[in-house]
Amino acid sequence: MTNMRFPFGKSRSNTALTNIDSRINPVLHIGRPRGMTGPVVFAAPHSGRCYPSAWIRGCRLSAAQLRSVEDAYVDQLFASVTQYGAPLLRARFARSFVDVNRARHDLSLSQRGSSGPESMRARAGLGVVPLAIGADRPIYKVEPTQDAITHRLAHYYDAYHAALDDLMDEAVSMHGHALLIDCHSMPGEGPMKTRRPDIVLGDRYGVSCDISVLRFAADTLRAMGYKVAINHPYAGGYITQRHGRPSEGRQALQIEISRTLYMNGVTLRKISGFEALSQNMEKFARAMMNQFGQSAGLVAAE
Repeated sequence: MTNMRFPFGKSRSNTALTNIDSRINPVLHIGRPRGMTGPVVFAAPHSGRCYPSAWIRGCRLSAAQLRSVEDAYVDQLFASVTQYGAPLLRARFARSFVDVNRARHDLSLSQRGSSGPESMRARAGLGVVPLAIGADRPIYKVEPTQDAITHRLAHYYDAYHAALDDLMDEAVSMHGHALLIDCHSMPGEGPMKTRRPDIVLGDRYGVSCDISVLRFAADTLRAMGYKVAINHPYAGGYITQRHGRPSEGRQALQIEISRTLYMNGVTLRKISGFEALSQNMEKFARAMMNQFGQSAGLVAAE
């Protein structure tokens, strides 16, 4: 397993940054197979569980409240993939601290201190350095300074994407192709308390991976009894957009798993269904590794 760490020297003047960094060190975990690595890469960008007190002191919200947007335990659901030839990349920092599933420039005007284009998401406080976790739920007592934002992007955001780039590059170098399975969770209910499907697969409406990869994934999960939706309400975010380039032999598929299958959404504790889901995600992962390793060359040639 590879851990991504950063040095903390006396030259840094900002004690708060130093204290936060020291509590989120290592920044990442990269689980690697002991044997030969296949062409499939798994990643859990939103499962980080580090909430340093030096950060929380500047927040309006408690760590428990901030965890409501965490993809809790998703990294554990896929932890077994390293036994079967796939690496697993996990961010240790919280999604509400830095959201790596956003473009690096997805900041609000107040965060940039300048004019220019601003996404609706960033305007709502849901950009790459989030200012809120939802409507009327601001995170901070005082918004992070531009220096703090620059630091987070350099030491957390860039570290995650550099590691993912390296894993995808290694797969392409070894096999000529790569498939990223980007692993997330979602609330079990949508607007108006409508029940969501068990699992949503996203390929950015046919852009980030070949249709045969999507169909195989959906069929595999449906055969296990799960209700599976495609691209609604989640079609894939920045990560699948960045890495899903099928014409270059790089494919990306996002999987969103309903939290009601494995955890209590209020207490954030695992429920009895966690073990069964974990076993099924192991079967799903093995099926994807076997199928993609066998068929990717044919898919790329079609």
